[in-house]
Amino acid sequence: MYRARSLAIGILLSGCVSCCAETASARVVTCSFTEPFVRTTYNSDRQTLVLAYDVDKRRETKKEISFHTVSAKIFELRNADNEVVQHLELNFRGSDGMSDRVFPLSVEWMPRDPMLPDKLYGGCVSDSGRKPVH
Repeated sequence: MYRARSLAIGILLSGCVSCCAETASARVVTCSFTEPFVRTTYNSDRQTLVLAYDVDKRRETKKEISFHTVSAKIFELRNADNEVVQHLELNFRGSDGMSDRVFPLSVEWMPRDPMLPDKLYGGCVSDSGRKPVH
């Protein structure tokens, strides 16, 4: 129970970063996907989403990505056009699609890339020091 509450508080605090930048530190949310093997990393201070493609060994950085708190357990990353890039849910059912690990956050990613599917599903963890739930 403490783990869930601590993670929820950490994620909720990240929503305050945009309004309280001077008093808050950067929050980082890392998500893993399979088919394709991609890892995304969101940094709230930089407002960037870094895409790391494991097979291609390439990285891409999306800028002007903002964090939005939809509800106590639902969050969104949006681009400069206010389009949802990632929809995150704190439900302790996130999956990278391959391993047996269960992540605190499940994610739906809309990459808007003609080389990728319209939606990808994965699992995420925040930088609050919490590892994926086993």
